[in-house]
Amino acid sequence: MAGCATTLTRHLRTAAFRRIIRVQAFATVSQVTAALQLLALIVAVGRGRATDTYVILFSASQVAVSVLIIGGLQPLTISRPGYSGWRRWILTGSIVNALLLVATAGFLLIAGYPWHVVIPTGAVLVVSGAYAVMAAVRGVHHAAMGRPWVLASVTTIPNTVAAAFVLSTPIQKVPVMCVGLLLGNMATCALITRYGERVPQSVTEQDVSQSLPRADVAGLLASSSVGALGPFALQAVTATYTPGQATILGFASRVAAGVVSVGVTAFTNATTDWTRRSNRPLRLVTGVGFGGMGVAFVTLALLNLIGISGIVTASVAATAFVCGAAAQACAGRALAMGGLLTTFRRMAALSVPLYASGVVLLSIGAHTATMYFAVIAGLTVVSGMVFSSALGWRREAAVLVGLCSGAVVIIGVAALIRT
Repeated sequence: MAGCATTLTRHLRTAAFRRIIRVQAFATVSQVTAALQLLALIVAVGRGRATDTYVILFSASQVAVSVLIIGGLQPLTISRPGYSGWRRWILTGSIVNALLLVATAGFLLIAGYPWHVVIPTGAVLVVSGAYAVMAAVRGVHHAAMGRPWVLASVTTIPNTVAAAFVLSTPIQKVPVMCVGLLLGNMATCALITRYGERVPQSVTEQDVSQSLPRADVAGLLASSSVGALGPFALQAVTATYTPGQATILGFASRVAAGVVSVGVTAFTNATTDWTRRSNRPLRLVTGVGFGGMGVAFVTLALLNLIGISGIVTASVAATAFVCGAAAQACAGRALAMGGLLTTFRRMAALSVPLYASGVVLLSIGAHTATMYFAVIAGLTVVSGMVFSSALGWRREAAVLVGLCSGAVVIIGVAALIRT
């Protein structure tokens, strides 16, 4: 523990710390506006099928960015400063976004959601999502060149405009909010495009010509696809819960994801790019994240043993999810930096049955926030083990296994006592 503290102190004394603070400031504003946007809708409309529609469709519109841009393009370009295929990713992301939104809208209509809300909301989000993909691609380009604050703030303007629209209109608040997102994404794209993109002087001809095997690229895309579609499938299950519950779980998930984005994603972008390639800061955060997740699982098991449930257990389960997601993000970044891309392909194959099991558990199990976050956090345990093993981080893996094993033992004792 003392060694970790010394390492952290050493990093805080460098110019990198000021860089991290700057990025996290932009990311904090972005995530706060995202939470306030949805909160404004809940306050203006109340929880119900209309807000559930927006939460599910908006989540669908973010999958293309998560899968292709953040999960595929960003790791791909960490070691390729001269990469030039940005426009192909914009086109592909826009097509994927449209197809997924059409499929999700169809699912909601079959589930009995009002068509006069689903159709206009989905239609506007198709266009808005295309501009969001464009902004994310430009943001990744800037982040790879040493300007991560651009990527950290790509959603600030859309969130702000959307919140302003929903508060200012008296009717049709959900479709109007989507129009606000569209206009905000258009404005963001215009600003980012005008903000110059220059390749750093440290880039060599070898960097420019460096390429990755197609199998590695396919592995990245497969991993990011499962990593984004899996959680979205879990969230889509909540659309069949009582009206308004999907909205609350969506809001809680957005807050949790915001914590990870501010605390980890911004941190990784600020400490690792084309010119900074040490994974020591990533290993430090991974160890803390896995330890925190294990402690949260043990705490959740103890609460189950003594019969406490409700908001307390839901908060603990959400904490486990946040810690696990933070550790997973840092470990994944370290894998990409080290060129260990085969691991992503293996993880993708393993995650498919895991997420399928999660969907079944949420469908037939208790329809509670505790169950929702516990399932998601539990899935990160497996990815944490796989990533740590691939990186040779045995100490972090041992801490995770030990704490989670303790939680399983406590839950088993609780089951025996109750029988």
